[in-house]
Amino acid sequence: MTRPATLSLGRVAFLDDGRWCADPSGFPAVLMAVHNRYGELVDLVAWSPDKPSEWRLRFGDECPILGAADLAQAAWYQEPVSLYSTPERWLRARGSRLYHEGDHLDHQGGDHHQAICILHWGVELGPLFEGVSRVECDSPELGDRFRKAIRSWEPKITAPRENRASTSGFRTVRDAA
Repeated sequence: MTRPATLSLGRVAFLDDGRWCADPSGFPAVLMAVHNRYGELVDLVAWSPDKPSEWRLRFGDECPILGAADLAQAAWYQEPVSLYSTPERWLRARGSRLYHEGDHLDHQGGDHHQAICILHWGVELGPLFEGVSRVECDSPELGDRFRKAIRSWEPKITAPRENRASTSGFRTVRDAA
């Protein structure tokens, strides 16, 4: 079972290396816990409520997926998973309602389904989705981006040549098309 999202508000600055740091003179940001597939807290994602499509991870190297436990469950049971373009959309899709009081956000969860958001697109994504029956993207643009990311990590596939007299004896499957 996936735990409710842990949220807070803070002032942060986005760093040039793709991470964020606490900064008392920075901009106000939503801070949300990122858990690995075992439910362990491994990172924090931050985004401005004014620009939810721009986010950063605090550490950035542990877990590239928000909803990693959902992805692991979808892969294990060969179920579909919903892919959301931003952490905010992921949070809302899970039925979450945010209530703001001062510098505190209260999260009230709703109905839950297998939902994920890719936080770090620069990692090998293909193996993470092995076994998932279908990925339902929240927009055509996200679908295109995801399709390209998965393709970029496809292994090179080889198969024996029909003509065994060739020099290498193998051809790539892509060459045959």
